[in-house]
Amino acid sequence: MIRPVVGRGENNPIAVYYALRGVFGFLLALAASVNLVFQTQEASLNPLQLVLVGALFEATIFVLEIPTGVVADVYSRRLSVVLGLGLVGSGLIVSASWPIFETILLGQVIWGCGHAFLSGSNQAWIADEIGVESVGPVYLRSAQFEQVGRLVATPMAIGIAAYDLNLPILIAGAAMIVMAPVMLGLMSERGFQGQTSGLSTREILGRASDIFVEGGRLVRGSPLLMTIFAIAAFYGMAGEGFDRLWVAHFYRDLGFPGLFDLKPVIWIGVVRMGWIILSFLALAVAIKRVETTSDTGISRALMLVNLLQALSLFVLAAASGFTMGMLAVWLAIALAATYPPLFLTWMNQHVDSRVRATVISMRSQTDALGQIAGGPMLGLVGQFGSLRLAMFGAGLTLMPALALYLRANRLGRNQAEPESAET
Repeated sequence: MIRPVVGRGENNPIAVYYALRGVFGFLLALAASVNLVFQTQEASLNPLQLVLVGALFEATIFVLEIPTGVVADVYSRRLSVVLGLGLVGSGLIVSASWPIFETILLGQVIWGCGHAFLSGSNQAWIADEIGVESVGPVYLRSAQFEQVGRLVATPMAIGIAAYDLNLPILIAGAAMIVMAPVMLGLMSERGFQGQTSGLSTREILGRASDIFVEGGRLVRGSPLLMTIFAIAAFYGMAGEGFDRLWVAHFYRDLGFPGLFDLKPVIWIGVVRMGWIILSFLALAVAIKRVETTSDTGISRALMLVNLLQALSLFVLAAASGFTMGMLAVWLAIALAATYPPLFLTWMNQHVDSRVRATVISMRSQTDALGQIAGGPMLGLVGQFGSLRLAMFGAGLTLMPALALYLRANRLGRNQAEPESAET
């Protein structure tokens, strides 16, 4: 059982983390439920433009992941979270203010900056506050809180969008900006000590450089971590094309039921509601079935998730209508909900606390690099070939990761054997 030590007048870090993930999930879903519809319908972006928007977002993350991770490791994980919330909110507001390609691109850059500050810092914060040996179940449970937030937000977004399509995005952005100072007051930081006390600016920069070098040396010196990073790259390549094009696939290929004369945005909301419920259930199964302290157990669970996701994308590519497409999307995204918490838990088992945020950011940077490489490629397939072919390509891109999971399992066993011999 996890029993974090909480001083008098301090907030329980687990409760604060659940609140952070739940409210952030609610606000992000409020925006995301209509964001692609806004870009597809009101801004009239074509498949290539849709993927370029995502590629610029990921390029921003790629450039800033390491600097922001170093900031979190040198200065403060809490400060990084607060900055991230404010920037994500600002990016959402800019993205939705005008249905213009260039404005949407600018909003993605600001949003990407915020994402980079959030990425790694909040996960590293809770790992240090309660201990890495206890954090696995918390990651999984926090993902359930995110799904609850999304479940509440999705019908709200649809209702608001029926009045004004971009209004849910603007509301979410403003609320995130308000959320930033609230979290500053709620988050403690007892498990992490900043590394700038008594140092000059030159010494701080030198320490930041040391953290970056140390994190890179740790990753390069570990075949298992290098394999984990390679898996993240393939996952990013497949995910970007799917995330950006599935809505367009429904609009252009699969169509929508004529039942009750409901608008397409409502049917997209139905798809989202279904996968949120299934994601919650998938996380419940993972909490119950996956041994989060076992390196092999986590990697095998992730390999199964990877395989089933690839198969669901193949079904989506071959779908003949809305219902089959909806079921395929439900399966793909419900499985995807288990990926981040399990992957983070797996990686944290091999990362030192002093460079945790930096290494997590490096992993996110690898994922972003995969998205930058894979997203435009699948966008070109969708633009000049077909969206069905793009969905098939996304599934195919996941397949090499299966061999990497097998390698990771072998490396994990090899690491465990010497440790067992020593004990």
